[in-house]
Amino acid sequence: MEEYPKAANPYDSYGDYLVAKGNEKEAREYFKKSAEMSKDSKDDWEKNTLHPQTKSKIAKIDKKDKQLNFLVGDWNIDAKGYQDGKEAAQMKGNDKVEYDENANALIFHHFDDQQNSEGMRILAYDAVDDEFDVAYLSPSSLQGIQMSSMKMKNVGKNKYEFMDRYTTRNGKEMTMKHEMERVSDNEIKWVIFEKTDEGSWQKVYAMDMKK
Repeated sequence: MEEYPKAANPYDSYGDYLVAKGNEKEAREYFKKSAEMSKDSKDDWEKNTLHPQTKSKIAKIDKKDKQLNFLVGDWNIDAKGYQDGKEAAQMKGNDKVEYDENANALIFHHFDDQQNSEGMRILAYDAVDDEFDVAYLSPSSLQGIQMSSMKMKNVGKNKYEFMDRYTTRNGKEMTMKHEMERVSDNEIKWVIFEKTDEGSWQKVYAMDMKK
């Protein structure tokens, strides 16, 4: 670092050394310094390779990839669908949620009330954009992997807000808002709103999840 004071890589490497020594707190400061230096670096490797890697190391120390692990478990779902702001349908089902250490991802297995699969949803944390990349796979239609991104905000008192963005097959940009309340370790309330063309939020789905 003394030899190359303007280079980001030595700070990143020393951070790796500190992690190996078990000193994550100090390592985080070196990773933070490296990330600040590499973010707008004129060196392509530093900006496009080192910077994402260093941001990921900070996120691992902060356990950003595991911030939703309170959802891990088997959940019974009571859900309601809404149309034009009015209740239009009621559904029951189950979610089996697990965290895959090998993939650093939270995986939702969705089932209906007859235990038929309704698909799989995978959430993987993106440290560079500070959001979750979401992939949905459907068992009933061959539409490939449907992708979206979710920005998470902790609004306090065990309440969370997610902004969910995706593009439809015809190229239309869509935004959904999720409001989640962790009532207890064994109960979650989850409400989803769709953004209308006028810019207002309209409730389209609500779940009561219980273990």
